[in-house]
Amino acid sequence: MKLRLTLMGLLLFGLFLAGCSSITLPGGENGEDVTIDFKDVEDGNLDITMENEQGEQESFNISSDGETANFSASDGNSTLDSQTGENLSLPDDFPSDFPLPDGAKIISIQTMTEDGKKAHSVTFQFQGDIEATFETYKSFAEEKGYTIASEMKMDGMYMLSAGDENGNGGFNVNLYEEESGLMGTTLVPVAQ
Repeated sequence: MKLRLTLMGLLLFGLFLAGCSSITLPGGENGEDVTIDFKDVEDGNLDITMENEQGEQESFNISSDGETANFSASDGNSTLDSQTGENLSLPDDFPSDFPLPDGAKIISIQTMTEDGKKAHSVTFQFQGDIEATFETYKSFAEEKGYTIASEMKMDGMYMLSAGDENGNGGFNVNLYEEESGLMGTTLVPVAQ
């Protein structure tokens, strides 16, 4: 199996270098052929579209400008857009009242969309007191009228999940320390 995957990888890489724009591979998940189209391969950008015999498509797009890397994937029903870099800006529809720590440096944003519902996951670096930052999130949840569904403090990691009774709104936040400093990840649904 490992040899087969290695050979397939070498074949794909060879076709990629040779400038092939489309290949068809047999033996997809249910035995169907999978067609992969390579489009606009230049300067670190790559688009891949896979289509099975039923015409169902999945697409993957990767791009980079040297400072920021972008990745997106879609299966027609759901999408994932991801951005990684040094100084990213929050998406326009990220809730403006959500309390990111002062001076937080955003290093990763993922936007997930499924069945018309969207949520942003934001990873940030910050300075300050991790306990005080955690208390800020608890206070924000209470101000919004959210119920705190879970709260945990363990070995330098702080986790909080809060939302309303109907599952609308709310957020999850994780605060932790790494060698590079204090980090946070939050998942925030976008209001419909």
